[in-house]
This record gives sequence, structure tokens and C-alpha cells, in this order.
Amino acid sequence: MTKRQAVTVLGGGSFGTAIASIAADNQYPVTQWLRDELLAQDINEKRRNTRYLPDYEINANVRATTDVVEAVSGADIIFVAIPSKAFASVVDQVSDQLRPDQIMISTAKGIREEGFLLMSEILKTHTPSQHIGVLSGPNLASEIAQKQMTATVVASDDQLTRESIQKVLGCDYFRVYASNDLFGVELGGALKNIYAIAAGMASALGVGENTRSMLITRSLAEMSRFAVSMGANPMTFLGLAGVGDLIVTCMSPLSRNFRVGYALGQGKSLDDAVNELGQVAEGVNTIRLVRNKAVEMQVYMPLACGLYEVLFNDMPVEKVIRGLMSGEQSTDVEFVLPRTWSSGFASERRSRAMSEKKQGIATEVFWLRIIFMLFFVVAYQIAELLLGLSVLLQVVFIAVTGDKNLFLQQTGASLSRYAYQVYRYLTYNREEKPFPFTAWPEGESPDADPYQPTDQD
Repeated sequence: MTKRQAVTVLGGGSFGTAIASIAADNQYPVTQWLRDELLAQDINEKRRNTRYLPDYEINANVRATTDVVEAVSGADIIFVAIPSKAFASVVDQVSDQLRPDQIMISTAKGIREEGFLLMSEILKTHTPSQHIGVLSGPNLASEIAQKQMTATVVASDDQLTRESIQKVLGCDYFRVYASNDLFGVELGGALKNIYAIAAGMASALGVGENTRSMLITRSLAEMSRFAVSMGANPMTFLGLAGVGDLIVTCMSPLSRNFRVGYALGQGKSLDDAVNELGQVAEGVNTIRLVRNKAVEMQVYMPLACGLYEVLFNDMPVEKVIRGLMSGEQSTDVEFVLPRTWSSGFASERRSRAMSEKKQGIATEVFWLRIIFMLFFVVAYQIAELLLGLSVLLQVVFIAVTGDKNLFLQQTGASLSRYAYQVYRYLTYNREEKPFPFTAWPEGESPDADPYQPTDQD
């Protein structure tokens, strides 16, 4: 019988706990690492995560520990379910204990501020693992814990990683689809948190269903626009990690980011909203990072920028809404009909494009000049060759006919005509009439030259 892979989950939050129990339900040995010793004791003894999922019974195959080195040293697959702010520090604690053959999967839906790094990029640079992936999708931890039918996406460049996670987590209530667009899947999970906050605010303000629909679809347009500018595949956002995750997080009060937005819509401060939640809402930090990155890259993101003004500059929500509704009316799906740019930084973007176009034209002109010069040199050499062939043919003709006088007369005429044309070309005033010219100066045509040989010479 094949030995089952050992699974480790780093993190004691609701999603990490749910993932640990799914793998345990599939008969895999699971170790879950937590910082809180009392919480680890509750999991081992009461089979409950009393802080985050108190009503959910955890599978007996899950063993909790507070020793992170012990947790990773014997693992074959490691799920890193740590909030983005602490993600790198936890990974660095165990980087010396990790092996290249271990599969490492990030479940965090956030972005690191320093360097604007996604969690998979941190895993690639901070660990020796050759099997990196991410897990993302419409996955509310409490519903997974209740074993409600759920689907997710595992994204990796590595086929072994994708197939291994599908095998470990796939069951009758949790379906795992595969993708090779690691960047797109991860960005989808991070960006949708922004719009969940906006959706929560809209719900608290009592907006209609038309408004909710408009908000979600324009949010999807913004997400895909930004992600594509970062190198993602726009088609990824038509799947679970894009529109799927966006729908559930923008419509469900179980979503942490939705709840933060709802509290803000009720008039509470950002600090009060986050403290009331009691858990990490990645969207708050993501709004600031993505808005700044969008300004830097000149990506049009009116929803994210408007939400930034509300959260961090205390702009009234009503003013932001008026600005959004009175803004530019452009295309719906810009991957079908390209967006037309106008005001704001879009104008600067257009100017830069025109500048680049002019530079390209200048480069083309330069190479055309080079090509023309080469053409002229080659043509000159061909002319010399033809002249030489002409002389040679005349020599052969003389040898055959024996008419020496005819040979001298024709050769002299050819040489003098050719020499005069070269001389006139080199001394012609090109500033008054640039080359190539269509006519010689009056009275100076080669045909009228007094020194040209005649029949009397």
C-alpha cells in the first residue's frame, strides 16, 4: 500500500482549519501549526477551533502543534494559511528546514507592501521548494466546515503540484479545479477583497439590485484590467478565482471584507469596523497598495481609487458615487472593444504613446537612410561592373572585327560621359535642389557638354 503524503497547515485561522480537516477527511495525516498554545490544546483535546470555528468538529487525524519546525520537517505538502502581513516572517522561520521536493501552497489572499509581492513570489524567493502553487476561489470557511458543496482552483506552473492538491483535497463536497495562470488566480483572490468592502458599504446604504449588479460587473472589469497589466491572463477572471470569488465575497455577509464595508456604510470608523470583525480583512490593506500601484502604472481603476478616498481621506461616500456616475462613459468589455482614453492620467498615457510613436518613426527614418546609402553604394559598384563589362565586350568586338578606330572612339566616349556625370553629381548644389534631381542645370546637360567626343574627334 502506498504511503500517504504528510500534510502540514501553517495557520490557525478559519480557512486553515477547514483545509486541515478536508485533508484529514481524505485519510491524510495532518499537522496544524498555531502560535496560540491554548488554541492548539483545544484542537487536540476538544476537536474544536474555539476562536474561529467553534461549532465545527475537527477530524481526529488533525494534530495541532506550536512548534513550527516540527510541523514542516516531516511534511510532503505544506499549506501556508497565514495573513499577508505575517506571511514572509513565518516562512523565514522555517526556510532552513524546507526541502526542494516539498509542495508549498499559499492560501493567503493579500499582497506584501514591500515590492508589491504576491505570496507565491515570496515562497519562490524565500524557500528552496521547486513546487509552488496557490489555492483560491469562492471558499467561505464556515460553509466548507459545514461540508456544503464548494469548488476552488489550484494554480501552479507545475503539473505535479496541481495533481497532488487535487488528490489531497478533492472529495464529495470540495472540488478542486486546476490552472497554470498562477499570477492571475492569486491576483483574483487579492483584488476581489477591495470590491467586497465596496459591496458591503453599498448594502448598508440600501442600494437596489441594479446598482449591486453594476458594482460587481464593473469591479470585475477593474480587476481584470489591473491583472492583465501585471501579466495575468484575462480569461482566468471568467472562472472560479475571478468572477466566482468576486460574487460570493460581494454578496455574502459571511465575507470578512463585506462585513467591514457594511460597518463603514453604517457610519463606523475604519478602526472600529476592523476591531469589531476580530479577524484580518485583507482588503483594507490591499486597497491602499493597489490604488498606489494603479496610479504608478496609470491603470484606470475608478472604484478602487474612490474607495481609497473614502477609507483614508474621509471623502463622503455620496461624493465618490457622484464622481463615478458622472465620469467617462467608455466601453463595456475592453478586451472586445478597446477602451478609449481621455481625461486625467489617460491623457498623459496617450501623450506618452504619441511620443513613443514619434520615436519609432525617427528610428524608421534612420534605417531608411542607412538602406538608401547601402543601395547607392551597391548601385555604384554595379555601374562600375557594367562599365568594365562594356569595355571588355568592346575589346572582344575589336578582336573579332579588327576595327581599332571604332573601338577607341566608342571607349573614349563612354569614359568621358561617365566621368562627367560623376563630376557633375559631386559638385551639384544639393541644398538648392536635393538629390535625386530630375534635370541638370540649364546648359550643363551631359548631352550639351562641349568636351564630349564627336564624330570629328
